[in-house]
Parts: sequence; C-alpha cells; structure tokens
Amino acid sequence: MISRDIDLLAELRRAEASLPDSEVPLIQRARERSREAVDIVTAAVAVDPTLSDADRCCRDIDLLAELLCHLRVLARQAEQHRLAADELEAELEALSARVVELARRIAAAALPDWDAPARIRERSERLLPSRETLEEIADRLRRAVQPALLSHPAPEAVRLAALADQIAPRQA
Repeated sequence: MISRDIDLLAELRRAEASLPDSEVPLIQRARERSREAVDIVTAAVAVDPTLSDADRCCRDIDLLAELLCHLRVLARQAEQHRLAADELEAELEALSARVVELARRIAAAALPDWDAPARIRERSERLLPSRETLEEIADRLRRAVQPALLSHPAPEAVRLAALADQIAPRQA
C-alpha cells in the first residue's frame, strides 16, 4: 500500500474515531455506521490500492472524510442537545446512512485484477493528457524549435520538430 493510501485511511479512521462515545442510541448507531464505512473502504483499498488515485475514487474518499467530520459535529451537537430532537435525528440518520452508502460505492469500484496487464493499460490510457493538452504541448514545442530550423538545422532541432509532429500532427 502506498503512503497516500495509508494517510487517507488513517484520516478516515481518525474521523471515525472522533465521534463521541454516547449512551444515546442515535449517536451509537451513527458511530457504528461510520466504523462500518471506514472498514468497508479499508477492505476495498486492500483489494485495489489504485482506488485512492486521482483517476479513480479519490474524490469519493475525500468526500467520505468530510462527511465523517460533519457527522462528528452533529453527534456532538446531539450529545449537548443543541438541535431540536426531530431535526437532529433525521439529519444524523441520513448522514450516517450516506457514509455507508458512499463507502459501498467506493468498494464497488474496487478491481481485484487492478494489476493485470489489461487493467494497467486501461489506467495508463485514462492517465494520458487530453487531446487538447497534447496539441498545446506540440504547438509550444514547434514554436520553441521554429527559430532553430534554419536552412541547415541542428539535428536536435530536426528531432524536436519531428517529435512535435508525433505528439500531435499538424492539421492539414
């Protein structure tokens, strides 16, 4: 597991553990659900460590961490009876159910064969820059090399001009 995975999972575990211990059943249920959500994501990342990559479920994992922090705030408010009971119960129920739902969505995206050559190739394709970005890179390289393309150009100038055409052929 890469260090980003370890950091993300540790952040989730800290957020989950920060929910208050309470005798209030509503808060206990929220704490149990948050623990379940973190356990689900931890197991999913163990199966597929690419889940936390930017091109996969990173946003959902970050969202889960935010929701767990919000759940902590609501649980503490409930413990201190700052909100009306009905409003608080509905909010805590909905949010604690949402964290489990989100964790299950993250887990559903886990690919047990993430390290198979075909999956690695798919991931490589997803990580490639967009066509527009490649065209911009090629145009910048062409502009940078253009002054060196004299009547007898340096071999490096010719090589770089050809490379620009390989990156993104000129539009005819």
